[in-house]
Amino acid sequence: VHHGNVTVHNGNVTVLHGNVTVHHGNVTNIFQHGSDEFEIRHDLLDCHISICSPQVAELFTDNFDYQTRNDFVRGILVNEEILGNQIHLYVTQDGYGARVSNLQMYDSVSSDMVRRWVYPLTPEANFTDQQGQGCTHSRHNVYRGAEVSLGHGSQMEENVLIGRDTSIGANCHISNSVIGNNCTIGIILLLFLQGS
Repeated sequence: VHHGNVTVHNGNVTVLHGNVTVHHGNVTNIFQHGSDEFEIRHDLLDCHISICSPQVAELFTDNFDYQTRNDFVRGILVNEEILGNQIHLYVTQDGYGARVSNLQMYDSVSSDMVRRWVYPLTPEANFTDQQGQGCTHSRHNVYRGAEVSLGHGSQMEENVLIGRDTSIGANCHISNSVIGNNCTIGIILLLFLQGS
């Protein structure tokens, strides 16, 4: 048994199998859909945006065993031949998308923004249009908010964002880090994130 985000779809982007518990015997069912072409993907991220037909509400009320969205998707895929329902997907070829649902994803998205991989969405862009919310960008992707105090001998090396009204003590070395607004960092600190 394998749990994971495996999506199998044909050229018409009809989902044949996806994000459900895969028993080795059930995987062969995808070959019986009459299409000679299909694609197996494990690199897709579910954005959790669903556009549903009006019949979806009926399916939820008629089937009390659907407790979660994954239960519903599993039920649709398993009973597709009986009920005639299908699930379709759209895969973007360019752009950036992520769903921040835990601390690891927050770190990944923050790191991507600081490194400017989601341009034009960058830290120095003022998304709120409020005064004092923006920051400045300098070499090596170093961003500083308003009123940042940097102690003697301290360095912001690369891929660093320091929020407004933050104070950094003396002799600190900061790399690959995001520090929020109104923070106080002591003296002689080495702050970096491995693998970011």
